[in-house]
Amino acid sequence: MTVPSRHLIFSDESGWDNSNRFGSLAMISGAFQDTKDLNFELKAILDDRNKKEVRFKGLKNNHAVSVAEEFLNISFQYLLTSKIKVHVLVWDKKDSRHDVIGRCDIENLKRMYYKNMMVTKRHWNVNTTWEFYPDEFTAINWNDDIIRYLQNTTIQKKDSHPQLFEAFAETKFPTYTNVRELESNKYAIIQLADLYAGLIRTSRSESERFVPWYLYKKATEQPTLFDMGVSPSVSNSQLPKFELMYRFKKKADSLSLGINLNTNKYFDKIGKKYNLFIWHYEPQGDYDKAPTKKKQQ
Repeated sequence: MTVPSRHLIFSDESGWDNSNRFGSLAMISGAFQDTKDLNFELKAILDDRNKKEVRFKGLKNNHAVSVAEEFLNISFQYLLTSKIKVHVLVWDKKDSRHDVIGRCDIENLKRMYYKNMMVTKRHWNVNTTWEFYPDEFTAINWNDDIIRYLQNTTIQKKDSHPQLFEAFAETKFPTYTNVRELESNKYAIIQLADLYAGLIRTSRSESERFVPWYLYKKATEQPTLFDMGVSPSVSNSQLPKFELMYRFKKKADSLSLGINLNTNKYFDKIGKKYNLFIWHYEPQGDYDKAPTKKKQQ
């Protein structure tokens, strides 16, 4: 009898609350041994560079950017060899789904987790057992709010993103054999999820500042006969983050990962090639509304 493989999902989110226009959710998934090996390699980078933790929000100097870049480069190697998949979901709180009176961001985040986990399961499409390890988030009861709902929901083929949601046979989510919050400072793979969530979201939220800076920096690295003029103004807090985003795009381009910045002026990618998915959520119709806060009796 063949024993099913064991697959794990690690996740982190960025900008989910009302203080940010855009929210994002990144999931890193893979077989047990592959995610274990990835976490080990990432932890070795931290030890070698004398860092306890690297988070996108905490990028404040070149040293931190360099460590984060090493994290992303390792993840590219795992993506290219199909050892992991990375799914990043971004949503706009001013679109027709979210721009509602009394929106409950916690409940909406739960639904975004559901959507991203559904796509992750579909894209693996393997006989396996699943485990789910999100970053600590006390406002969500992962078993009751996410897993129980998933396990009682049928995957259907009615999708409006045909490039992202490919047709799979109707199936049920499997039982999650383990669901537990993890401390990000103890698991480097969750820090990697944080980097993906942060840099993809920031490419959207800071598009008007990032794209001119990106184009200027790209042009200055190429021989030119003419003066490029003055660099676009970027704050000291933005600069390290933009630098990582630039290196992310440059490396992705060298590997032909298909990260698009030209069309929408933020990082975008739809399709299964090389196991990296970036999904900017679009409302499905007038019926698609974010949940609202319940009135207290």
